[in-house]
Amino acid sequence: MPAIDFTPFFQVEERMRENDEKHNDLLLTRLEHLSTEEPEAPAECRRDLMSLDEIKKYIEDEYERGAPFTDIPHVTKMEYADDELEFWAALIADYRQMISRVPKYANIMIWSGIPPALRGLVWRSMCESYSTCFESLYDSLAQEWTPFVKLIGRDLNRTFPEISLFEEKGGEGQKKLGRVLRAYSAYDMQVGYCQGLTFLAGPLLLHMSDRDAFCVLIKLMEDYNLRSMFTPDMAGLQLRIYQFERLFGDYLPELKAHFDELGVTPIYATQWFLSFFAVTCPLTMLVRIYDVMFAEGAIETLMRVALAVLKRNANILLEFDHDEEVLQHLLGRSLWDKYGYDSNVLLGDVTSVNATLLEKMKYYEQQYFSAPKLSRTLSKRTNNPPKKTSSGEENTSKFNFGWSMPWNNASPSNASTSTLSRSDSVHSFSSDETAATSVTSYEPSSHEKKIQELEALLAQERREREQDKHAVESLVTTLEGVDSAELSQVKTRFGLGDESASTAACKSCEGYLMDLATARSNEAMARQELDEMADKYEQLMAQLSSTTISSSTNPSMNTTPTKPTHSPKKSSWSLW
Repeated sequence: MPAIDFTPFFQVEERMRENDEKHNDLLLTRLEHLSTEEPEAPAECRRDLMSLDEIKKYIEDEYERGAPFTDIPHVTKMEYADDELEFWAALIADYRQMISRVPKYANIMIWSGIPPALRGLVWRSMCESYSTCFESLYDSLAQEWTPFVKLIGRDLNRTFPEISLFEEKGGEGQKKLGRVLRAYSAYDMQVGYCQGLTFLAGPLLLHMSDRDAFCVLIKLMEDYNLRSMFTPDMAGLQLRIYQFERLFGDYLPELKAHFDELGVTPIYATQWFLSFFAVTCPLTMLVRIYDVMFAEGAIETLMRVALAVLKRNANILLEFDHDEEVLQHLLGRSLWDKYGYDSNVLLGDVTSVNATLLEKMKYYEQQYFSAPKLSRTLSKRTNNPPKKTSSGEENTSKFNFGWSMPWNNASPSNASTSTLSRSDSVHSFSSDETAATSVTSYEPSSHEKKIQELEALLAQERREREQDKHAVESLVTTLEGVDSAELSQVKTRFGLGDESASTAACKSCEGYLMDLATARSNEAMARQELDEMADKYEQLMAQLSSTTISSSTNPSMNTTPTKPTHSPKKSSWSLW
């Protein structure tokens, strides 16, 4: 494999150091995080260095075949200088070396925009997603049935319908997206599927194959710490909302005070974080956000973009007198109108939120975990008291009526996520389409009780096996020097030999894990059936109501039941 010639890159780096700009802090922080977990990049993540002619041909071929990214509005073909293409070829070949040796040069190149034709290769290099293990997993998992198949199928039509790859129902693009989501739901049964994942995976498929997108999605969820926001308890989302609310007050105190006065809840941030802004953000700007995310981290990018767009829209938001007006603007496409599709303006705003962000995020994370859960909930309610009308009555907004959000420690299965549906309208939702359903008091189902029992048994089994392992380890130590087949088997059985612990896993623990996965699958299907029954019940009640009204208006008229004219309520579970 040809070696990278760093000489021209060092020259550019030296010139940039003279400016002494420190916008690469987050880039180096992520590199440090990668090096802590694994000192060197896996060998399969280091690629062959493409020559200048090879990379030029690759770009030309991508445009000639009409690759999916060419369908993104406002993305035009550009000519790149040879030294720029050589930089990208080197970064694709060995990302860690480039970041560690020329961080300032790499930082400014990434923030200036990755060439669209190379974006897929660069993203994969940044997140080190090259893995024969994941690729083999995808080939098998993509064909497996999971309890989320029907839910995934319902949401495919809602994801980027303006892009030709996804516009055809049952078309190749929707099939690829469906395979990726189905494979991931089988790969991680605890997370399974929720609608936000369609928006996270969609932009990946515009730049790479479905197999590659699956590998990158795993990296985003696990290495970029997005997974905790999608687990059943949504613990990560609760933490991020807590951090965001306090960062909001630190960076934009006047606007935060205005939101508190109107009683605006962070529902908008929930949509932003779960979809990574993809519900309303124009794709031409969204892919630039992804560039930064892969380089500097997902959570850090979420916070910075959220604060940047709030600051850009502050003058408009301060003029609103009602929380509904604020939420309609924040959850609509008009939020991005201020940028006029200019991604450079957006990223310029994002860089202004760089100072002390990491320190503040760490501080608020420690504060969140050190405070009792009840105190966090009471603090949230105190900071956002309900707005009162002139008559003194509490004003219940249609945007928070019945919402059971994570910061209230509610079960995620009761939360409506209609605001995740992407729409072509100016605003992303209307009161009729997204008013949340009322929430009843929570009583654990029989499936959930069974899950709790299985989790307790699994934890007990793991503790006992750990005790057994320590006892056997002590015994093996006393027999050091004795070479026998039986002793080797004992070592292997308890993960004390050369084989990895995964191959010596406890069979009874595996059994409990399978029971737990089955119970979760049964619960998902049960909830789906309950929602469908609730829909049918509402239709029957509406039909009965229509008949009663018609009879009372004209008793002499011989009426027959009519079909309700309204659309049945969409299942809240199906949106997840």
